Amino acid sequence: MAISTQQIALPSQFSVLAYRDKKFLDNPANLPAGWTVKDDSVSPPFAAFAFQNDTTGEVVIAYRGTDGLSDGLADLAIASGSWHPQFQHGMDFVVEVQAGRTIFPQGTDPSTLLVTGHSLRGAIAQAAAQAYGLHGSTIDPGAALRSTSAASTVTCAKRVT
Repeated sequence: MAISTQQIALPSQFSVLAYRDKKFLDNPANLPAGWTVKDDSVSPPFAAFAFQNDTTGEVVIAYRGTDGLSDGLADLAIASGSWHPQFQHGMDFVVEVQAGRTIFPQGTDPSTLLVTGHSLRGAIAQAAAQAYGLHGSTIDPGAALRSTSAASTVTCAKRVT
């Protein structure tokens, strides 16, 4: 199956859109054609949005990247290889989206779910993709390997099926 340039560019588009507010994202004219916001989790400094293609059913979870000094502790956690609560928040959002019956009325199909993010939340997208066996695409992520290797601090929720 051939992948179009547009499909390759979508994760970066959604990573950029994750920096916008919900009011902006609720306007279909501001999103790629055929996509709508289906869920969000905004608890500053953390923010993530679930976008769905209304035709294909594909879902992209986009995590907002580092967004000011309030993300400093999370950025330091990545550098030091420790687990920050924002990683857990990112994991919990994946579970919430997977459980959403308006998004997945027939149950979750992991092949239609992709996680993406920039910078700090790119690291969270890496961790979520690895933890839940999802497709992922990140832009300039922090390296999440050391943070996710701290097994004693990882409390990922079980995948919803």
